[in-house]
Amino acid sequence: MLTAGFSVHFLQLTTEAMLDHMNKLLQIPGSKLLFGGKPLENHSIPSIYGALKPTAIYVPLEEILRAKNYELVTREIFGPFQVNREFFFQLSCF
Repeated sequence: MLTAGFSVHFLQLTTEAMLDHMNKLLQIPGSKLLFGGKPLENHSIPSIYGALKPTAIYVPLEEILRAKNYELVTREIFGPFQVNREFFFQLSCF
């Protein structure tokens, strides 16, 4: 069961906290910023909420699966923030 306390904490991630999370992700070997990564400008969003331009960071799958990175990479961020990875598979027909 979710509580109001959980929801408030979940929503209250400042721009600085989102940028800090992004910078930690970018320290993972092989990771790279795909787009975004900058604070919004000229907005009226209260400072307790993150205001980040849509952001995507690539992290190699083998790094995501490492125990030391897993919690960081899978942290849920309420905002336009995503972690991308590659996944390949071979389809055999006939």
